[in-house]
Amino acid sequence: MRKKENGDFIIQQSIQFNTFNIFGQLSDNGDYLITWDCGSKEIQVRQFKEL
Repeated sequence: MRKKENGDFIIQQSIQFNTFNIFGQLSDNGDYLITWDCGSKEIQVRQFKEL
């Protein structure tokens, strides 16, 4: 998501999961997103990169 100058948010990218049971944590600096879902039963780490 990105915050626009008027304060609104826009979705820039989304992640599709095949389940509703999702757990996640964003690193303190916002560089990493760590997720676990019941479908894959895997921990996934994603690193933020500016588009």
